[in-house]
Amino acid sequence: MTRARTTLCLLVALACAAAGPAVWAQVPVKTQKTFAECVADPKPYLAMDWKNFDQGVAPDGREWGWREVSSKPGCETAAADLMAMWMKEKGATLDARTRTFMTFHEGQVRAMGGDFRRGAEMIEAGRFFWDNKPEGAAYVDAILAFLRGDRAGLLAARERMMAIPEPANFARTQKAFREQAGWEPKWPMNIEAVDKMIGCWGKGYTGGSRGDCDWRPAQ
Repeated sequence: MTRARTTLCLLVALACAAAGPAVWAQVPVKTQKTFAECVADPKPYLAMDWKNFDQGVAPDGREWGWREVSSKPGCETAAADLMAMWMKEKGATLDARTRTFMTFHEGQVRAMGGDFRRGAEMIEAGRFFWDNKPEGAAYVDAILAFLRGDRAGLLAARERMMAIPEPANFARTQKAFREQAGWEPKWPMNIEAVDKMIGCWGKGYTGGSRGDCDWRPAQ
């Protein structure tokens, strides 16, 4: 995998488990539409190569592939189901590292749809992609802690991330993001997403640093 491809893979750095019945009583349940309501015809998506299906985002904000589906209100679960369909057809063409990254992404999107349990299982299964770097491993630990209701674990993972020195070549990573996606990440990578989870504690998982977290996950 080239450096540019690996850099763009980090785009989706996509929260939260119950903090008690009193908290859950204050927020609505995440509702999901049917697959047919979200995806009129899956064939065009299934015909896409990995780069377009998984990395479909442009500097002007335009999205395609599964991201186009997941960005529609109530279509996160449909997007995850579409990802599972795509992997069934195209997964064998990917290297092992990219397959684990797709598992990670599907787990994130399922958690975005409210299924924290299945989301956490898939994120755990797909963490191999991140474990070669300490900031990546800490990021995955933060997501899992959030989904499992472990606030202390989430805060500890953030502390680990903040203690990792910025690499000398990080400016090149920022440049790659700016050119390919139209925005620049901060160091440590995905810290904005972790801070979003802290801010969304007791509410929903947005999968990143933006979005509305004011909903309740499936129980």
